[in-house]
This record gives sequence, structure tokens and C-alpha cells, in this order.
Amino acid sequence: MHWQWLGRSWQAQPLWEDLHKPDLDLYRKVTSWGLGPKFGIDTSWLLGYGIKFLSNISASVLYTDYTATSDVGIFGDALDVFPFDAASRKQVSNYGTLRPIVETYLGLGWGSYFCDNNFHIDLSVGYDFNVFWNHVTKPVLSGMDDVGSLYLHGVNVQLRFDF
Repeated sequence: MHWQWLGRSWQAQPLWEDLHKPDLDLYRKVTSWGLGPKFGIDTSWLLGYGIKFLSNISASVLYTDYTATSDVGIFGDALDVFPFDAASRKQVSNYGTLRPIVETYLGLGWGSYFCDNNFHIDLSVGYDFNVFWNHVTKPVLSGMDDVGSLYLHGVNVQLRFDF
């Protein structure tokens, strides 16, 4: 089982050169959650002297639900220009779809027992690379528009002590 939760927000304020242009304030927030099955393989190849080669690859297909909130604030002379009933307009839209995810990991590790095999220490260093396909979206009037994929990668260092 795989789950995820992502959130992002941004704010925009137009810069007008003419003082007679409308004064607007735009705030957008997109949150998403996903749930679905995860399939993969996790291997640890022992090379001797406590050294091991680690690899992991998995894939998920998540049902992902997006909630987008847009808040437009209108001030000053802009109230006469835009046909809104109030000085602030809030729009909420929901969108659900299936999204694939791939997670990979490659690394090396070392582990050893000590104190008559009562304690164990394990150190590993590896590299993670995760792809969330079509996860970056922007709200539009008809729902959501896919902008691109989200790539997360970096070094992963782990130290584990078992007793």
C-alpha cells in the first residue's frame, strides 16, 4: 500500500504602471492525496566482510484527489471594473485521477555484530530517484491542467543500531 500527500501554494500581485489599472491580489493553493497498491522488489546482496549491495525498485498507481482553492481579492477602483458581487471571490475545485509513481534506490552498506552478538550496527549510503508522473498541476476553470512531472532524488544515509 502506498499513500502520499502534497501541498503547494503561491500568491501573485500584478504590478501596474498606470494608477488607473485595477488592484488585484491572487492566492492559489493546491493540495492532493493519493492511495493505491505498491509493487516492488527490495534486495540486499551480501559481498563478504559485512559489506552489502542494496537495490530497491517499486511502482505504484495511486488514485489521487486534488483540491484547488483560488482566492481573488479586488480593491479600490477594481470593484467597478470586474463584475463580481463581492470584493473577494473564492473558487474551490476537486479533481480525481490515477497517477503512476516509480521509486528506485541503489547503495552500499556495511553491518557488524558485537558484544557476543547482542548488538548490531548497520551503515548504508545510497541514492534515491523517484518519479511522480504528471503530478504537477495547475487549476483551470474546467478542473486541473497537467503541467509536468515531479522528480525527487538525492543521497540517502542511514545508521541503524539494533539491540
